[in-house]
Amino acid sequence: MDIIKVSNEEATKIIQTGNPTGLFFTIEQGRIVGINNTHNDLLVEDFNRFTECTEWLQGKKSV
Repeated sequence: MDIIKVSNEEATKIIQTGNPTGLFFTIEQGRIVGINNTHNDLLVEDFNRFTECTEWLQGKKSV
């Protein structure tokens, strides 16, 4: 599944509504925020590095 960059506004909407489903990230105040909404089970985590975020979104790394 592709990881999609979204704006802060789009990220807020995904977090509030749970739609659309998928893998997303945004950059907020210098932090990378990963959003995993693949199974309608919304998970959100902050990361210092983009690679940490993508590994988490792909299920290669747990937080």
